[in-house]
Amino acid sequence: MIDHFTKFNPQTEIFTELPKLPFPTFAPAAGLIGSEAYLFGGMFKTGQWDYEYVSHIYKYNFTRNNWEHTGRFLAEYKGFSQVVNMGKCLGVLGGHSYQRGEDRPVDSVEVLCASK
Repeated sequence: MIDHFTKFNPQTEIFTELPKLPFPTFAPAAGLIGSEAYLFGGMFKTGQWDYEYVSHIYKYNFTRNNWEHTGRFLAEYKGFSQVVNMGKCLGVLGGHSYQRGEDRPVDSVEVLCASK
């Protein structure tokens, strides 16, 4: 489970710790559009050995230095997804899910575009 969010500047080679994620998570996906980072899915810890995949989409605004829920959700619960940049949109590819006793790969692609 992680809750750290770190920015790296390749020109200065400096790492900067930013405000923590809204919740400790495991296996989320993340991507960047302009001055906002997006966090997709992952897992919440619900017990000592129990985890639950979630469909939340959060964003971090680098200008305001804060996390907020986008009010949007992934169509499927998933973790271990890959994110690809599509200009002003992000594609969230595949992943893994465990729901209703079913352990399976997720073969969908979801697209999130930056709001204006």
